[in-house]
Amino acid sequence: VIHEIISDTITRYIGLKDKNNKKIFEGDICQNGERIYLICWLSSQYTWGCYNLKTGRKTPIYQVISHEGNNFEVIDNKFDNPDWRNL
Repeated sequence: VIHEIISDTITRYIGLKDKNNKKIFEGDICQNGERIYLICWLSSQYTWGCYNLKTGRKTPIYQVISHEGNNFEVIDNKFDNPDWRNL
C-alpha cells in the first residue's frame, strides 16, 4: 500500500506527553482543564507554545504548565480535521 505524504502535515514531537502518555506534536489540539489549545512553535521566543483557541493568546507551554498544571490531553490535530485547518 502506498500512501501520499503531504509535506505540510509533517510535524515535530515537542518532547512532552499528555495525561494518557500520548506524545504531543506541533499542530495537535489539546485540552488542559477547560481550555483548548493548538500546540505551536513561538519563533520569537524559541520555545513551544499554546495558542488558546478561545482568546487567541499565545503562551509558552512551560508557563501554561506552571499555572494550570500538565493535564494536557490530545483531542485532535489541525491536519486531520477540516474545522482546524485554517488555524
